[in-house]
Amino acid sequence: MFEPKRSAPLAASAAIAVWCAVLASVSPANAGPVIMPHRAVYDLSLAKSAGAGAITQAQGKLEFEWADACANWTVSQRTRVQLIAGSGDEVEFGWSLNALEAKEGSTYRFFIRRLNVGEAPEDVRGEASLKGPGKGGLAKYEEPDQHEVVLPKGTLFPSAHSLVLLEAAERGALPLGRVVFDGSGDQGIFFVNAVLSKELAPDVQLPLDSPLLRGQKSWRVNLAFFSLDQAAAEPEHEQTLRMYANGVVDDLILDYGDFSLRASLQALEALPPAGC
Repeated sequence: MFEPKRSAPLAASAAIAVWCAVLASVSPANAGPVIMPHRAVYDLSLAKSAGAGAITQAQGKLEFEWADACANWTVSQRTRVQLIAGSGDEVEFGWSLNALEAKEGSTYRFFIRRLNVGEAPEDVRGEASLKGPGKGGLAKYEEPDQHEVVLPKGTLFPSAHSLVLLEAAERGALPLGRVVFDGSGDQGIFFVNAVLSKELAPDVQLPLDSPLLRGQKSWRVNLAFFSLDQAAAEPEHEQTLRMYANGVVDDLILDYGDFSLRASLQALEALPPAGC
C-alpha cells in the first residue's frame, strides 16, 4: 500500500488549507477587506503524478463553509479523497475541520478529524491565543495529547491571514510572507509565502454562471507552506489558485510533491448574515 509523501495544511489554506485561507470579499471604500460568508463545493481530480508507484487516478470532494458568527468566524471543511496507483493499490482518506476564530484575531479554536479507511479516526483539538496585534502567543493542544506550541511574533490565524492576503492582492503588494497557525500538521504552524501571478479580467472562463462570480476581478496566486522547525529550502506543500475579489476560490491545485490534486468549483451559495 502506498501513501502520499507529504500532508497538507488544512486551513489555509487557505487554505485550504487551508487552508483556503484566502476567502474574502471587498468591503466599502477605506474599510479594508471583509470575509464574505459562503458555502462552496469542489470536485477533486488528479492534476499530475510522478515518481515510482505513480498515482494514476484520483477522485474526491471538498465542501467548505465560512459563516459569520457575530464576534467570530466559523469555518467548516469536509474532504474525502481516493487515490489509485498504477500497481492497483488504493488508499482512501479524508479529514474534517471545524474552527472558531475571533474577528479581532486574538483567539482561535479548532477540531480536526483525520480519516483513513480501515483505521480509527485521529482527532486533533485545541485552542490558541495571541497577546496582541503583531505579538506572539501560545497554542494548547488537548488531543491527541496535551502539549503546547509557542507562537512567534507576527503569527496570524487563518481568517486574519485571509484579510491580509486579499488586501495585499488588491494593492499589488505581493509577494507576502507570514507565519500562520491553523492547528494542522505536527505543530500546526507554517511560514506561508504568497506570490501574485497576475490579475485576470472579469468574466474570463467562469467555472459557474453565478451572480457571485459575474463581474468580479480575480488573481492567480501561488502559496508555499514551509515548516518553521527546519531550515528547508523546499516547501512542505504548495497551492496555486484563482482568487476572486468577492472571496470565491476556484481552480485550486494542491501539490503534494509526488502528485497534485485539482479542486474544481461545482456549487456555490452565499450564506445569510448572522443577524447580530
